[in-house]
Parts: sequence; C-alpha cells; structure tokens
Amino acid sequence: METLNQFRERVYDFEYNSLYMNHDGCFCTNSSLNDKVDASGKFKKYIGNTILFSLDLNDAKTKIVRKKLKYMQDILYSKCQGMFAERLNENTFHMTLHDLVNGRPENVVDEEICLIREKAKIFMENVCKESWIIRLKTICVFNMVHSSVVLGLEPYSNPDCDKLMDLYECLERIYPVGYQMTPHITLAYYKPGIYQDDDIKKLKEAFDFLSNETFVMEFTSESLKCQDFCDMNHYAV
Repeated sequence: METLNQFRERVYDFEYNSLYMNHDGCFCTNSSLNDKVDASGKFKKYIGNTILFSLDLNDAKTKIVRKKLKYMQDILYSKCQGMFAERLNENTFHMTLHDLVNGRPENVVDEEICLIREKAKIFMENVCKESWIIRLKTICVFNMVHSSVVLGLEPYSNPDCDKLMDLYECLERIYPVGYQMTPHITLAYYKPGIYQDDDIKKLKEAFDFLSNETFVMEFTSESLKCQDFCDMNHYAV
C-alpha cells in the first residue's frame, strides 16, 4: 500500500508541471474528452457510476469549501475565456474515491452498472459501520491529462493516507481500473480543441494564482456515496 511519502513522490512532479505543449508548440485536449464534451462545450451523455466523497450542502465546514471552489472556478472562467466547457454546477463538486463503470451509452451495459453498484453498496455498508474522518489538504490547481482543470489534494497525515489507500485498494478488488489514486476535485472541463501559447500563459497564471492558498478539508464516512451519472454535470444517488 502506498505511503504518504511515496504518494508525494509520485504526484508532485506531474501536478506542479502539468502544462506542456506538443511538438508543434500547441496544447491539444485529450481525444477522450470528445466522449464527454461536444465541440461547442456542452456536456454529452456519458453514463456510469462512481464512489465519491460528497460535499454536504448543509454542513458549515463544507459550505466554506464549496465557496472556495466556486471562487476558483470563477477565476478560471474569467482569466481563460473560451477554453472551457459549460460550467460544472457547484452542487456536483466532489472528490472521487474510485471510478467504476463509465462510458458512452452505446459502450456501457446497464446490467454491469447495476451489478457493480450492488457490490459497491455492500462495500460501503461494511466500511461505514463505524464513523471515521479522512483529512486532506490542497496541493495545487493543475491540468489533468489535458481533459480538465482540477484541485489536487493530498492526505493530511500518515493515518489519513493509510485509510484512504485502504479504501481505494478495497474498491480496486471490486472493479479494477489498474491505476493509482490521484485525489482531486474537478473545477472545469476543457472545451475540446487546440490552444496556443497565449492561452496556456493565461492558464498558467491562473494556476499559479489559485495555488497560493492552501486549506484542509474533511471527508467523513457519512459523505461516502455511490452515485450514478448521465453526464459530467448530473449525479444522483
């Protein structure tokens, strides 16, 4: 199981150096983004389910976090106009614990979604028998695989890391995805396209500005949810 030091060694390099151009000197969005966002920036139908930590609308602490995330989103859209898809509703802000079944409707089998959902719910019933808290702190805002802009997070302490990684490994046995966890909260998806040096300069300035402030957030056993989605802006328990 990955330790906190190992986690930092793995994620710091690509999170702090996430913006890079191709050999033509352009920034090209990931081809897989076309499955989720159309050319005009509207979200396309993309279905599946996921295990995530929600940000409770009625909790005082998470209201403060939501306010910070909305501010970050506002800065991105004001400084980098034309680069992003339609805004994510702030009610959808969450931290994914583990991806499950997902894809374009024609590529996803409904029965598999239902089967994995039931297995995930059994997992949650077991791990949430007792209450617990996982604390994470912000690292920086970064470019996630040329598909989105996210706020990177890291476990606050070794015990927080151990708990988070244990949960992830349990879910990896239920639905293996084959990659390690990079905790984050998505702030915006790009509009598919090719962007030039001036666009990336503005994006980097926004990243640097938004990464100046660090803060801690808490996720509880009660905030762990299995949710279905029909696009990147619509999630439901």
